[in-house]
Amino acid sequence: MPFAVVFFLAIIVVAVPFLSIYNLKMIAAIRDIMMPDKKKLYFQSAINQLFLTSLALWAADASDFTIAYGGDFSTLAVIGAAVFLLIAFTTGYLTNKNKNLEEENPGLDLLKPNTNSEKMTWVLVNLVAATCEEIIFRGVLFQIFLRTTQNMVAAGIMSALCFGFSHSVQGILGIIITTIFGLGLQHLAYLNNGLLLAMLVHFIYNMGTTFLILQKKRTL
Repeated sequence: MPFAVVFFLAIIVVAVPFLSIYNLKMIAAIRDIMMPDKKKLYFQSAINQLFLTSLALWAADASDFTIAYGGDFSTLAVIGAAVFLLIAFTTGYLTNKNKNLEEENPGLDLLKPNTNSEKMTWVLVNLVAATCEEIIFRGVLFQIFLRTTQNMVAAGIMSALCFGFSHSVQGILGIIITTIFGLGLQHLAYLNNGLLLAMLVHFIYNMGTTFLILQKKRTL
């Protein structure tokens, strides 16, 4: 296995989940003491995503992987995307309907945009995140696991688990939900024969979730 692949796997499978758990503990400790510059945090997140994507592309090049970006946007794929979003938004609404989001997810106040400037930056960062995470997890990591296991289901589950644990900062429930969504996004990439539809759905879901959180916050 090429060094680039080993290094990429070590970062994605081990380092990223560890750092995400560490950030969760750090956020819980400091959120009542100070509120850092959110735009700075957003840009740091975007830079991290771009760095991980560069590692993924390095691993793909070392392994002679071809990443399908576009896709054919077949009727079945588009219907699948609509169903995914419906289920995802319904799950998010029901999960958080009667909960104090700040208690369930201590990182919420730290990441949630408040000012117009923060909201504009948040949109750009989420566009970067949706694009980069699909390349990393559905484009490259899945292919590495597929080549290793020779089984599409196993590869999809393994890449979805890595996707879930990379979001450990969202807590246990966040890991579970993100893992399930990772499986759904992987299936969309399969149906569409490319990553673009999954990228769009990922971005729309992130933006819709932010809107729901902000609306809930206003009603508290």
